[in-house]
Amino acid sequence: MTFLAHVAKAEQYEIFQEEGYEFQKIANGMRINSSVNRPSAGAADGCLATYDVRREFRRFASEDALVKVFTLPRANESGAIPISPRHSILVVGKGQGALFGIRMIRCGLHHQSVDIDVENLTGFANLLVSLVARHHGLISARFDGFNALASLAKIEENIHAMQLLSRREAEVCARILFGFSSREIAADLGIGKESVMTYRKRAYQHLEIASQRELMLWYFEQPPSLCAA
Repeated sequence: MTFLAHVAKAEQYEIFQEEGYEFQKIANGMRINSSVNRPSAGAADGCLATYDVRREFRRFASEDALVKVFTLPRANESGAIPISPRHSILVVGKGQGALFGIRMIRCGLHHQSVDIDVENLTGFANLLVSLVARHHGLISARFDGFNALASLAKIEENIHAMQLLSRREAEVCARILFGFSSREIAADLGIGKESVMTYRKRAYQHLEIASQRELMLWYFEQPPSLCAA
């Protein structure tokens, strides 16, 4: 949202994706100090409708991203008298095998030079779509942390697959991640508590970490293919 707020001057935004025949909204947000109020129930939104976005998706047949501006009346609190217009700016383009649309809301009261800004936006529309597609791809690829820690056997298997620790070090770290205390790890593995602490120390040295929290962060930072449940 920082990029959209400062570069595109967006006060609100929504991001859509269409892949195959599936159309969905994948993100939305609002600038913290936005002058655009969230619409209350029953109030006129003054926003480009989702079906309009889908229509533009259907019309899109270009290799380059396109930028379109829709000027929409903005109602006052009673929903009756139009005041300063909102400009709904739609950027549509291809990225990572899918079609993405970024719908941004601008308040005409504060941004009079909309045409100039849109011309500038057109210059980096392809970059904007590429960044959105890349970000969505990274978010989609991240594994579910709950599932990644739901099975002791799976945690142990994941750590072994990384081939960074000895078998016993991996077993100790897996049980730490699963929530075992040192005493419980010792009982489960049939070794002394002092041995558990020794294996933990060696493992932490190999991983260049110093705490259970850092062990958790290290585990979550591993490739999703290893940590997926």
